[in-house]
Amino acid sequence: MFVSNFTPLVVILNTIDSSLVPQFEYKMWNFVTPLENIEEGSGSFSHLQELVKELSQEYECEDHVYFYGCKERAYEALLHSIESGAHTLYLDNPKISSIQEDDLDKFLSFKNLIKESFPLVYLSENLNQKSSLYKLFKKHALEAKLKSFTQKEIDPITRIKNTLDMLEKVTQ
Repeated sequence: MFVSNFTPLVVILNTIDSSLVPQFEYKMWNFVTPLENIEEGSGSFSHLQELVKELSQEYECEDHVYFYGCKERAYEALLHSIESGAHTLYLDNPKISSIQEDDLDKFLSFKNLIKESFPLVYLSENLNQKSSLYKLFKKHALEAKLKSFTQKEIDPITRIKNTLDMLEKVTQ
């Protein structure tokens, strides 16, 4: 049996029905589940960044901040994870458009990230996105560890819990 001796902060950016979010629990982990799309440059984007920083300091988990982005919110999770200095990012079936990819290219150029500050990245089974994202990361000399983690089609809450099980194992 795997026993966790830390309590991370997990930010879930998902497209699931908002009525399911208050019912979500996983071990004793801390969660932030913003219900609206938060675009870069909006007040909400900086508000979430401030909230993540404040909570990670309060819970003393600055080295264990994880982002989960699903489908259309994967791009948003990617930006937030970079901006907040998150440890790990999981993109579940990411739907990232070519326009967003171009914007990400500009964002990475502007940020001039150092390799150590880039989150550990995991992708679900969407291999075309993996390939294009990998090339983009390589272009910016970022050594993201893209690993595919396949899940069967199951309800969204179970998918998230399975992902958290995987993240707990690989980040210890």
